[in-house]
Amino acid sequence: MYLTGAQELRTGKVSPGAPKSASADVISEMDPGMLLDYIAVQVDSLKAADTPFSFNAIVGKNNFYVEMSNGNLSNIQTIKPVANAEASITVSEAGFTKILLGQARLPELIEAGEASLDGDAEVLQKLAASMVQFDPAFEIVPFSEKSVDADLYH
Repeated sequence: MYLTGAQELRTGKVSPGAPKSASADVISEMDPGMLLDYIAVQVDSLKAADTPFSFNAIVGKNNFYVEMSNGNLSNIQTIKPVANAEASITVSEAGFTKILLGQARLPELIEAGEASLDGDAEVLQKLAASMVQFDPAFEIVPFSEKSVDADLYH
């Protein structure tokens, strides 16, 4: 992070050849808890601030309780699904990875019998509405060219 910030200050925005962390190889090696954390990184806390919800995510043999509260999406692995969750989503690990890679959508997997949803389906709509696609080449040091004299850093 520090080296990237220094490079930005010297040369401007970092070149678009930077490695992507969300590649198929990386995602396929992540456990379901890490994948849920990856989803949490994509949540816009301002969009989600007034939209609390909870659901069980049963991914393969793993149970997770996922909760949106105060614009923060958090998860915890549980022994069994939590009874008072608004919904329960069951999907295989391979199906979950396909969803994250954009190769499939949960409604398609449900229709094909590869996943199931019990409870309030609106939970998924709330989650989707709170997520954003961010620019992977975002500035580490957020300076606009107008606010910084570029000659000072060369």
